[in-house]
Amino acid sequence: MGRAHVATGLSPKPSTGITIPFSPLDITGCFVWLDASQEEYNNTDLVGNWHDQSGNGYDFIKATDPPKPIFKTGIINGLPALLFDGIDDSLTGITGLGENQPNTMFMVAKLVVAEDDVALFDTAATEERHQLATTAGNFTIFAGTLLQDGPRTTDWFIFTCIFDGASSLIKRNAASASGQAGAHPCNSGIYIGRNWSGAGFPNMYAAEFIMYNNRVSTGDQTKIVDYLKAKYGVSY
Repeated sequence: MGRAHVATGLSPKPSTGITIPFSPLDITGCFVWLDASQEEYNNTDLVGNWHDQSGNGYDFIKATDPPKPIFKTGIINGLPALLFDGIDDSLTGITGLGENQPNTMFMVAKLVVAEDDVALFDTAATEERHQLATTAGNFTIFAGTLLQDGPRTTDWFIFTCIFDGASSLIKRNAASASGQAGAHPCNSGIYIGRNWSGAGFPNMYAAEFIMYNNRVSTGDQTKIVDYLKAKYGVSY
């Protein structure tokens, strides 16, 4: 099972001045929380279960061995990440989710190879899509309509993806785009490292994935992103 939470994003406790750890669970609606730094794998171990830290039990798994992502230590700011090989590695979680929009997802990830038509995450049915992918040289989200952000590069990014119809948002570090991404629900399983049809495998590192079954407010988005920036040493 996963380790106990290790505090890396700190905030002052009101009236006492004592620093206390921020947790994604502090924000209402945390549905899934995958954190490589809380896993107990050794370097180069195959990862068959990325344990959910939300308390809901939505582990992301791969039963067959291989293809599984590899656990790699000391990848970003001294912390581990999962390495997906871009050939056939992926993880599956949350079957029968049954969540209508809005939903908010955060991901800390880096493409090893910047290529088109790969999905960092996606849902499992063609008419029930919540996807973060690369399309025509850019990062995009899709829930029935493509919403395009900026160039897909091999930098580390903190992605914020809000699936909320015409008020959707894709943000990668400081860059962002808002608008129509479609109205698909998120009713089926979610994949990390492939698209809905069993293709589009990215060669990437993934360090953390957090999902909320609501539209996270702008203020709470800032809290989550600040926690991730401090934890992973991503500055912008």
